[in-house]
Formats: sequence, C-alpha cells, structure tokens
Amino acid sequence: MKFIKHEQATIFKQLAQAQAEFSSIIKNKEVKKQQSSNGKTFGGYAYADIGTVLEAIQPALNKYNLFLSQNPQIENDRFKLVTAISNENGEVLELGNIDYNVSGANPQDLGKIITYLRRYSLLACFGLASEDDDGLDASKRANMQFGKYQEPRRQEPAVTFNEEKEKLAQKHMINHYLNNQANNQFITDEIRNFCTSEIKKEDVKLGTLVNVVEKLANMGCTL
Repeated sequence: MKFIKHEQATIFKQLAQAQAEFSSIIKNKEVKKQQSSNGKTFGGYAYADIGTVLEAIQPALNKYNLFLSQNPQIENDRFKLVTAISNENGEVLELGNIDYNVSGANPQDLGKIITYLRRYSLLACFGLASEDDDGLDASKRANMQFGKYQEPRRQEPAVTFNEEKEKLAQKHMINHYLNNQANNQFITDEIRNFCTSEIKKEDVKLGTLVNVVEKLANMGCTL
C-alpha cells in the first residue's frame, strides 16, 4: 500500500466513513455450465458485474469527496493495474496493484481481462463480498414451507447517487487520458476530437462518459 501524505491527513477517516455506507452487492450475472471440446466442464456460477460493484461504492465515495481511479498499463505483455483513491487535499492512497501476463491475448480478450481484473481489484481492495441471489431465494423458499418467512425490511440507501458529480469525475478522468503524452500512440485526432466534444456537451449522459473511459482504458491508455 502506497500513501502520499498531506500535512493534515484525512483520507483514512474519509475512507472509513465511505465504507460504512457501501451498499450490498448482488450477483446479477450468470455463467451457465458448459462443456469444452476436450470434455472439461466449466462455468456454472454467478457474479456481480463491474457496473453493479461501482453502483455499490461510488455514491459513498462521492459523498466523502474521494476520487477512485484504476490506472491500467500494458508493457512487455504485462498488464498492470493500480487501484487508488485520492481526496481534495491531494492525498493519494494506493489500495492494490495487479500484474498479469496478457501475452497472446487479442483485443477482445484483453478487454475482458481488464474488466475482470478491475472488478475483482475493487472487491479485494475495499473488502467487499457479493451476495448470491440464488442462495437468498433458496433460503426464502425453505422458510416459506414452514410458515416462517417474513419479507426482510428494505433499508433506504444512506447515500443518494449524485449523477452530476459522477459526470465531473468521469470528465476529469477523460481529460487525464487526453493530456497524458504517453497516450499519443493510441489516441488519434479523430478519437481526441470525439472525446473532447463529449466532454463539452451539457446534456451528455453519464453512461456515454463511462463508455468513453472504458474504451480509452481498453486501448491501453494510461492516466
């Protein structure tokens, strides 16, 4: 863990406050059990996609003025990912580093690897675990058979998602990508003009900005 300290360090307190308000993460995707050509069975499990993980943590991080970054870099067939948070004081706390061999991966597979590692890095760095929908449903059915089941109380989320603040964070990340000289080999004038125009749009959708960030990261750009 790497920590860039400020004179009045507050980032640890901010992180503790944010973690106390993270939402539960439900496994919302399923990989069906399949059999490969050599007869081996794979799949048959559920997982939470990266969008679900971000929805669980981003509102609380925003509330306590914490900026989340996942800086992907590819060098000599090695994919490196640094997950970090920073605050308004300029403090930076690196939560985890991943170094993964991507030799021989095509662009499509590389995109999947990056998304996979980003997701599991977030879960590991913030000490999160996913709840299994199937497990919850099975428990519900069993209790209903004996008349014991009561619908659990649903607590209102402690944080209201601030879409405008999240848009600013995504625009900030895109600007970092565009201004990093190391990215010149990846970002053509066409891509740069497109990204710049999206940032300037007042009515740009959050999903569009997130997609732009994902595409830049998958291209191998660094922050």
